[in-house]
Amino acid sequence: MPGQSLKQAIVWTVLAALLVTVAATVLLLTAPDLAQAASDTSKKVGDEAKGWLTVLFLVVAGFAALPVIGRLDVGRGFALAALVLILGGFAFAQGSVRSAIDSIWSAIG
Repeated sequence: MPGQSLKQAIVWTVLAALLVTVAATVLLLTAPDLAQAASDTSKKVGDEAKGWLTVLFLVVAGFAALPVIGRLDVGRGFALAALVLILGGFAFAQGSVRSAIDSIWSAIG
């Protein structure tokens, strides 16, 4: 009976989700230091990834600028510089820049 196996699958899925939720709750209640350590680790990993992505972004922008420099194309050079500044500003904005961008967008929208 295909209907019976579907009901069993639903029941087992709900029980597994409930078990995982209970286990996570018990773990967080009994080991807050472990949760804090995981949070600190994820922040460090995020900071490291942001540093690598900043370097990668600048390297790609540098390689994109090589043909522009080779042709001495001033118009494309300004367009590339503006694009790098805008994308870099959005992607790697500090807190004060981010709040300025939010205020501009809230004034527009």
